[in-house]
Amino acid sequence: MADIATYDYQLHGGANGYLGKRAILRLYDADKNPVAYVHFIPAGQVIPNDVDGPPWATMFMPEQALPAVIDMLRNEQPISFYTAVGSGFLHTGDEPIGESEISGP
Repeated sequence: MADIATYDYQLHGGANGYLGKRAILRLYDADKNPVAYVHFIPAGQVIPNDVDGPPWATMFMPEQALPAVIDMLRNEQPISFYTAVGSGFLHTGDEPIGESEISGP
């Protein structure tokens, strides 16, 4: 399991995105090494199986999941990534029951 320290992403326009991908999200560890790439596939297209590297893991998700994943990266911590049984997983750390986000001052 690798802790995620930073990320970046890009969106792809057009009817089918770029090379069949609507967006790509890159996840990095604290040393800026790539941990995983998450590709978001346009609606109606077959979602490929996840791949456990090399050189890094690649996870595929429907484009509809992009807002929830970005929300997770912006608002939760810690976040880790791991693979098991041919699937990639983004995982939050343990959080207390009933925890709510604190809004502005």
